[in-house]
Amino acid sequence: MKRIFQPLWMLSAAAALLTLSCKPSAAPEKAEAAGFKSIKEGSFAESDFSEWLSKANLQTVYEKRAPGTYFAFVEGRNNGGLQEYRHVTRPFTGDKYSEFAVFWGLSADEFYQVDLKMLRGGFIRGNTQVFVDGTGRAFHQVVWLKPKA
Repeated sequence: MKRIFQPLWMLSAAAALLTLSCKPSAAPEKAEAAGFKSIKEGSFAESDFSEWLSKANLQTVYEKRAPGTYFAFVEGRNNGGLQEYRHVTRPFTGDKYSEFAVFWGLSADEFYQVDLKMLRGGFIRGNTQVFVDGTGRAFHQVVWLKPKA
């Protein structure tokens, strides 16, 4: 019978390497915004956008917007665990579209329900944008437009 013997120092070194490789890195992970825009690049200049706001603050800005205007685009991001939103305001002329609707911060389930209702109501998606928060949940921002009959 052959006996396999390993020196104690080899086992200790292997355990130390295993311990080092299992430790979390010293640098904390940074939550990055991941998302896409359905608009063509260059459709809006950076100067067209408002400052970044909370979801509630954006709602109050929307409610106080000038008559005859609408949010042509809304963008969201994950900023270190905080959800932030900004928008582009444009005149709503009514030339091509009779109505508009805009939502931001919709979860995937909420987006499905609202999107289905809007599409059934004759609206089309104007602009969409999605970002992923620090937990991996997606949040949708969408502008719907209703073409004139």
